[in-house]
Amino acid sequence: MLSGRWCRASRAVLGWTQDDLAARAHVSKGTIVAFEKEERIPTDWTIRQVQQAFENSGIAYQVVGAVVVGMQTRIRNWA
Repeated sequence: MLSGRWCRASRAVLGWTQDDLAARAHVSKGTIVAFEKEERIPTDWTIRQVQQAFENSGIAYQVVGAVVVGMQTRIRNWA
């Protein structure tokens, strides 16, 4: 499962603002802000929307069990 930490990191790699991600994931900016600050855990649907937005833009996640432990892009290795 994508965490707020991985959300921030993925957004930084792509150079996206929170507004950019919210628009691409079809969720509110407030949802992104709260998720990244780890103030609340979004619904599974929201997390899937956010992760799909990243994956559609070239991010791939390394998952162990159900937890994201690394990521890569077309130009970078696992972080």
